[in-house]
Amino acid sequence: MYRYFLLIVVFVLVGCASSNVVQFLQEPHNSSKFMVSESLPLYEYAQLADISYRDSPEASAQEYKRLGFDVSYYTIAKPLLGSYPELFILSINRSPNMIIVFKGTDSWFDWYQNLKQMVFLDKKKDGDVYIPMGHAGFRRGVLNLVNFCFHNFGIKKHIDTFDLPESVSLTLIGHSQGGALAQLTTPYLDGMRYKNNAVIRNQDWKYSVKKVITFGTPLALHKEKNNWGFINEHYAHNTTHVIRDGDIVSTAYIPKDKQKLYRLYGRLIRIDRDGNVHLEETQWGQGDASSSEPHAIKNYESVLRRARY
Repeated sequence: MYRYFLLIVVFVLVGCASSNVVQFLQEPHNSSKFMVSESLPLYEYAQLADISYRDSPEASAQEYKRLGFDVSYYTIAKPLLGSYPELFILSINRSPNMIIVFKGTDSWFDWYQNLKQMVFLDKKKDGDVYIPMGHAGFRRGVLNLVNFCFHNFGIKKHIDTFDLPESVSLTLIGHSQGGALAQLTTPYLDGMRYKNNAVIRNQDWKYSVKKVITFGTPLALHKEKNNWGFINEHYAHNTTHVIRDGDIVSTAYIPKDKQKLYRLYGRLIRIDRDGNVHLEETQWGQGDASSSEPHAIKNYESVLRRARY
């Protein structure tokens, strides 16, 4: 049986705005083949992302349940507009390892956010959540989660409902728009905050981002050196992007002139048109001011040197 929680809440906690939050939670009925404490093959993470697109959140939750997951669905619902973003929180057998699935584009309101290509950045006030400078529409999704306290009313509620440990490790996955949201949400869910005009991790924060995996993600993170450099330094080691040749979404939001605004970080796995898988370079331009673009000869040299070709 479902256990539904339809919340129309006026949040009175400091830092949480008023909104319509729609959420339900569901317990599994069988044991799972998935072991969240272990790294899954990428195709199984892709399967979890695919399930988020079922005809309704209830149908998606039922399928996650059949795989053995405890499931919470969370979204910010705005009357006459739609829900943005939509997430599924998954855990198994009280494990301290949790998966958060960011659903991709499936409504006109999602497309409206996709088209907001302006660049936005933080005001950098002490105590504010750090959200990387980037695509305005995707940042709006992160701001919605921050403003409506997803860490409390999403993650902590799931922890309390299913009796998980207080401190959990998070794996963030998403396809398309969901992948862009996962990238820009990572510092928030990892406890990154502003203090004295610097970004530091809140030592009292109970959650840590263990892994970020995206499929067919549009570019979301602004390439500005300090902005991209911070994310690359802290999260490149645990981030994997998977894209396919011919997938135009993965190269969207790049202006046609030479001034490319956004770029990826971390490990990039490219699937070519023949189905072959390649590991690609995202570290171009590091350590050499003259090599800020992939076309520069020094980047050919550095990539080949690292690969020992």
